[in-house]
Amino acid sequence: MKKFKNKLIDIREKNRFSRNDVAKELKKSYDFVAGIEQGTRNINLNEAVKLAKLYKTSIEDIHKATLAKSEI
Repeated sequence: MKKFKNKLIDIREKNRFSRNDVAKELKKSYDFVAGIEQGTRNINLNEAVKLAKLYKTSIEDIHKATLAKSEI
């Protein structure tokens, strides 16, 4: 789970977002975002697309982070 966590945190921090910022944009709770980054919560395709747009990255990058999580 560490690769997934680190990748998403790195992407978020490079875009200068806090977890609260992301939660607000996704219309989710802080705990939801924390769970995604910690690898304890899964996201659906719609949420992955929203993250990709917010982070100005591709859905493939978000998908790769998800695959990294499942491979560990």
